[in-house]
Amino acid sequence: MIVKYNDLYYVCWLIERLHRVTGQSHKALVELIGEVRISHYMELADIFHCENPDKIVGELAEELGLPEPRLYSELPAEMKNPALRSIAGVYARIVKATHPDNYVSGVINVLSSFLPPLISDYGNNLYWANKEYLTECYKEGALL
Repeated sequence: MIVKYNDLYYVCWLIERLHRVTGQSHKALVELIGEVRISHYMELADIFHCENPDKIVGELAEELGLPEPRLYSELPAEMKNPALRSIAGVYARIVKATHPDNYVSGVINVLSSFLPPLISDYGNNLYWANKEYLTECYKEGALL
């Protein structure tokens, strides 16, 4: 399977969206979704990207046994900022930098690490930190 950066980005975006509409942690979602499904979504990202995002998220939540998620449009404004694409980009860049040969493993490892709860605390602006800093923090297992 040849996985492009856009496929990786889509999977990070999907997990971030699922996180926001269900309130589940990134780590819990990655564990529930599992390696096989993450690989599936990455392989078919071009196709899934053309579907209604609320439909894809709803179907995935149902498969995972999660309660029916809220529609993204129904989320309060503070839960929509920063934009999904910004946060997905942060995760995708860290995965690309640390797991260039295996994006699936990278998604699992990075989104199960200590970083997502810190990045999701939008009050600290960590999501704006440069990729190199976040990558080194991930490698060290702590903020530097």
